[in-house]
Amino acid sequence: MIFLGNLFFKKFWVAIMFYAYLPVTAYADGIVPSCPLGVCKFADFQQLGTNLLAFLISILLPLAIIGISIVGVKLVMSADNAKGTTEAKASLLNVLLGIAVAVGAIIIVQLIFSTLGAGSSIPDING
Repeated sequence: MIFLGNLFFKKFWVAIMFYAYLPVTAYADGIVPSCPLGVCKFADFQQLGTNLLAFLISILLPLAIIGISIVGVKLVMSADNAKGTTEAKASLLNVLLGIAVAVGAIIIVQLIFSTLGAGSSIPDING
C-alpha cells in the first residue's frame, strides 16, 4: 500500500510541474531572434544569449520553490525518523547546490557577454 501512495505522490508532482510549466514553454518560443535574410550578426547572437538567460531565470525560480517545498514536505513527514530527516537535509543541500550552480552559470554567461561588449545587465523576464 505504501508503494501506491508513493506512486500517487510522484504522479501528483509530475502533473503539478506539467501544468506549471506550460506557460514557460510557450514563452520559450521567442528565444531565437529572427535574422533578416537568414544572415545572423553578432548582435543577433547577443540577443539570443539575453533571451536564453531570461528563459533560464524564469525557470530557475519555480524549480527552486518546488524543490524546497518537496524537501519541506519530506522533512515534516519524517520528523520522528532520524534516517528520513537526514535524507531530507541532504536533499535540501542538493537543491541549494543546484540553485548555486544555476546562479553561477548565469553570472558566468553575463561575464562573458559583458567582456564581448553585449552589456552586463540581467535581462528582464517580463519582456
